[in-house]
Amino acid sequence: MHAATESILIYNHGRDPERLTMKLAAIAADPFAFFRGTNHLYAASLEREAGLLDAPSTYVCGDLHVENFGTFKGDNGLVYFDLNDFDDAMLAPLTVDVIRMLSSVLVAGESIGLSEADARTACAQMLSVYTAMLRAGKPRWLERATASGLVATLLRQVKRRKRGALLNARTEM
Repeated sequence: MHAATESILIYNHGRDPERLTMKLAAIAADPFAFFRGTNHLYAASLEREAGLLDAPSTYVCGDLHVENFGTFKGDNGLVYFDLNDFDDAMLAPLTVDVIRMLSSVLVAGESIGLSEADARTACAQMLSVYTAMLRAGKPRWLERATASGLVATLLRQVKRRKRGALLNARTEM
């Protein structure tokens, strides 16, 4: 048995067999689904690359990728665009999230029609903007007052959503 396959089976031991079968089929069919569904392999690979972890520790998402961002309405009524998945959050070197996010762009790029060169360019731009924002110390979150471009458009659209309509669209009675 391949080491990655064995690791996936060990990591998922004890899970509901029907759901595990669905997960294994999904990760076998799509590279990005594999990337998303095997974060433990990513974490293990980072441990073997000690130089990548020579950075200050902070609280990280632990599973940062392009699909772990979304919108939500705060108790204050504002719509925010931010991280929306924290089940792998931990105290770790800040590079953990940066590397995983950039890796997700490279892996997901093909599925959204990006060439490898375009995905690499997107990564370079993302890293450039990320470091510029860290230097500037802003913004810490995105909402209507701090967003621009596509994110601002998304936030305006989400603001108009009604909770009841969203629930009706996504549930069956």
